Amino acid sequence: FLLARADVLREAGKFERAISALEDFLEKADEAAPFIKALRTRDGDDDPMPAFKRRVKYMMSGLYIDADNVDKSAEVLRELIKEEPDNPTYYNDLGFVLADHGRKLDE
Repeated sequence: FLLARADVLREAGKFERAISALEDFLEKADEAAPFIKALRTRDGDDDPMPAFKRRVKYMMSGLYIDADNVDKSAEVLRELIKEEPDNPTYYNDLGFVLADHGRKLDE
């Protein structure tokens, strides 16, 4: 429900409230673990929860951009890079977030 709520709020332009819904989800994600584990990840992991939580955090990074909070978006992307350093999507997004906003161009 919280994920669907976040989508509706994003579409309505209520970005801060959508972020809040995703934060609530991450706090309560372990309660949904049996349902999420039933989904399995595309890699066939025994525990899809870490990947699922990363997807939610990735969604949050985009919402932070929508809410014009570049610093928080970059922070979330850096956290994701630490969690999954071989994922080029996070590096690419971080580069564009920083470049599009004229920040840390040397990075």
